[in-house]
Amino acid sequence: MGSEDKEGLRACVQYDDPVVAELIKSSLSVFIPKVIQTPASEAQLQWSSYESLDFDRMFKSPQTTLSNSYIFRKALIRKHFLANTIQNWLSKHPQAILRSHTPKTYLLECDYADYLDEALNEAFELRTALEASETNENWFILKPSMTDRGQGIRLFSTRDQLEGIFDEFDEFDEDGDEEVDVVASQVRHFVVQEYIREPLLLDSGKKFHVRCYVVALGGIKVWVWSEMLALFSSVLYEEPAFDDDLQKHLTNTCLQDDTNKEDTVKRFWDLQLPREQLQAIFKQICDVTGEIFLAAASGQQLHFQV
Repeated sequence: MGSEDKEGLRACVQYDDPVVAELIKSSLSVFIPKVIQTPASEAQLQWSSYESLDFDRMFKSPQTTLSNSYIFRKALIRKHFLANTIQNWLSKHPQAILRSHTPKTYLLECDYADYLDEALNEAFELRTALEASETNENWFILKPSMTDRGQGIRLFSTRDQLEGIFDEFDEFDEDGDEEVDVVASQVRHFVVQEYIREPLLLDSGKKFHVRCYVVALGGIKVWVWSEMLALFSSVLYEEPAFDDDLQKHLTNTCLQDDTNKEDTVKRFWDLQLPREQLQAIFKQICDVTGEIFLAAASGQQLHFQV
């Protein structure tokens, strides 16, 4: 990085959350004796939200500038791009681990409820699955591609229920429903996944997911931090039903009751499972993480550039 040994590292650490910004600065100071806060246009290191990064600066000085984000990363962070990344990879590597570690996923593009028939004609595999569900009562989960914090996620079993969901999204937001307004303002790309109806519940009887932290460097090395979290629902799991309480099925931290944080966030390694099983799960997470980055870096160069 040139002259930082003598002058210090010129860094731009810029986050809306001042607590996060101070944590980043203090962490940098452990490894670099002198860190000089500077505008992004002059920084050797930019560590900010994606929207705040000065990519012009990085393009001009690629050998002397670092940032905390890849320039193109949609192949991993947008749900429909991620689904396409996985589908393309599996078409070329049918025995890959991603086949047994990702649910059946359908891509759906629909602007309005009136266009659902046309959209299902394009997504003919989903249409076939919905027709089969009329007798088998399979369940699906709809996820808008560009939302976060669980916004716009819905459960459904039939085509009529799916149409009702899009009718809801199309309604004018007279009551100030922030969630519906957010979904309505997004590009109408969705993923539909077959819902896993028998999740691992442990003794709590509550659904959970594992949050892992991953660092990817350059083109490309990937590390998975062993200190992972298990994020639980705050209510008992039950079989899905239309218009159900989604809190039983979604384990996003933001959707849980703040009074029960000790019950909803646990260390992965403290879960009441045999140590050998926890180690096996961790290995699977490492293997899946490595392969999904490989799928993006080698097969989705347009949407993931390292």
